[in-house]
Amino acid sequence: MINEYTKLVIHVNPFEIGSEILIAELSQIGFESFLINTNFIEAYILSSNWGKDIIKNILIFRNPKFKISYKIVKIIPENWNLKWQKNFKKIKITDKCYVRSPFHQSIKCDYEIIINPKMSFGTGHHETTKLMLYYILELPVNNTKKLIDVGCGTGILSILSEKKGFRNIDALDIDFLCYNNTIENIKLNNCKHIKVFNQSIHFFNSNKYDFIFANINKNTLLKYISLYISLLNSNGFLILSGFYSSDLNDIKKECLIHGLKYCNKKTKNSWIAVKFVL
Repeated sequence: MINEYTKLVIHVNPFEIGSEILIAELSQIGFESFLINTNFIEAYILSSNWGKDIIKNILIFRNPKFKISYKIVKIIPENWNLKWQKNFKKIKITDKCYVRSPFHQSIKCDYEIIINPKMSFGTGHHETTKLMLYYILELPVNNTKKLIDVGCGTGILSILSEKKGFRNIDALDIDFLCYNNTIENIKLNNCKHIKVFNQSIHFFNSNKYDFIFANINKNTLLKYISLYISLLNSNGFLILSGFYSSDLNDIKKECLIHGLKYCNKKTKNSWIAVKFVL
């Protein structure tokens, strides 16, 4: 049986900020992947998860600051995959770090990351993923340090961490498709030091880590910050993203309440990543 997908083609103006808000909202209500074009985005969801009521849950559609139109198209996965490969571009993170897919030619650089996205979040295209990668590139490496990648998606953060020199990495995602995708990408990158789990963060409540990465969304982060902190070693670092710059005060307040110290932040467009230390 072939799974059928529904594509939502959305034109939004102003586009830059509107497309970012749309992707953030749609990713939380069942849409699995996105293609960003010049002035519109294409969002994909399993037809079995699609319903016209979904439109009512997209808040930006009711925001008078944006002019929005859309159309609905049913497709099959083979067509989607062909179009994804056609539109998926190599990504320059820095001069030393590039992200590509298996169908791209190899790139000579210090850290080449190969990602077969399979509809998982974390290809490196989105600002929040890039911001997290920037932080990892800056981290001093000690192969005795232990880190965990919460909501690993494609596994991209864990993969770069191993390429940087970390040797004790746990990656987890509650989505089974993301779990399998991470395993596939680990093999593509010949990684040997990443353990992957299809589990909730609660599964790790007896573990301790020196670094915790979480690129999720504001509400989930606020819900689990206290649990993340309980998993940190003394002088351990919590690095968060997946939310807007305007949400920083809420995140910072929750972290400070639980004893973390604010270190610094990185921003790109309206998105932000932030680092705390215990």
